[in-house]
Amino acid sequence: ECIDQPGEVLTFALDNTIPSNMKLVSRERAGGKSTCYLKVSKDCSTLTAVNYWDAKVCLLPLTESGDVQPVAFTTTHEGAEYVDANNPDRTEHWMYRQRWPHAHCAEVEPYSEGQGRFYVCDLGKDAVLEYALEEGALRKTGQVNLEAGLGPRHCVFHPRTKACYIVNELTSSVSLYKYNPKELFGEEESATETGALLEHVQTLSTLPEEWQDKQTIKNGVWKAASHCSEIRIHPSGKLLFVGNRGHDSLAVFTIDEENGGAIALSEIAPTNGECPR
Repeated sequence: ECIDQPGEVLTFALDNTIPSNMKLVSRERAGGKSTCYLKVSKDCSTLTAVNYWDAKVCLLPLTESGDVQPVAFTTTHEGAEYVDANNPDRTEHWMYRQRWPHAHCAEVEPYSEGQGRFYVCDLGKDAVLEYALEEGALRKTGQVNLEAGLGPRHCVFHPRTKACYIVNELTSSVSLYKYNPKELFGEEESATETGALLEHVQTLSTLPEEWQDKQTIKNGVWKAASHCSEIRIHPSGKLLFVGNRGHDSLAVFTIDEENGGAIALSEIAPTNGECPR
């Protein structure tokens, strides 16, 4: 995740007989800095690369064999021009995590036919942007503004119930949103609005009570003692997992599918390792 040079997408060939054997096939520039997330389209024709530092979301075509081609399309989140204008460093970033946009992931909803809609979490904007993949380009079709200060990092969709779960890095919490798909272009909405594209239902902490709101000082900068990392949903659709970096644990939630995908904390298990990412 280099902030001084463009990120890269590396393609490896796998050996099915020896899974640990990987051969580097190609490498392509990812179109931005601090590349953090990759997503393959439903038809396997396109790879979406999300770049955190300068909030660039890029499309790289894929061949039938899976080889990655050079970036063919780029969209930049509004406000990210701050990076080119001010050349911020990591110290400024840690002091002001939300001074400029930070695109962090791209996921595709599983409910519709065709390519579906892409959802990009922006940690800096406290927003989720909706895109349609059309003719090799991403067209923005909506934006949902979340509660200020959450820092949305990654999202996952329930395989059956129309529900989206978002892990909030800055507050060490996970939120459930009812997914209300819309046919027409939508303007910016608030997640608190009834019928919003992503309508807020609940938010729960991923940390034990004694760790909530706990902070530390690093190089003179106040920051949370723990930050959420990855979020995953079990293939059964009955469990949700969230990593905690700092507390070094895995928060496990049960999912009530008959109640709109509502979640309840089941346990917080130690990972027996540092900084689960």
